[in-house]
Amino acid sequence: MPFDDRHDLAYLDFTMAGCVMTYLKNSGVASPGHTDVLRDCRSKLRAAVALLARSAEYREGLRVFHGLLAMAELILADEA
Repeated sequence: MPFDDRHDLAYLDFTMAGCVMTYLKNSGVASPGHTDVLRDCRSKLRAAVALLARSAEYREGLRVFHGLLAMAELILADEA
């Protein structure tokens, strides 16, 4: 696994799920706190995608984390 700690990827997945669920529950509005979390996740997701892309072994993980990155970017763009 490219990350030193596989739990980092699980944490990103879990955190993004919470932010997306809250965004949807609030009719497409992210709270300022969630926006900050999404910005932090976005940079970590970019790093995860870059690392996962280096190996065909992690193709499924790359697909998942690329999707999470896309969601973070869409929500942040909607909040701008």
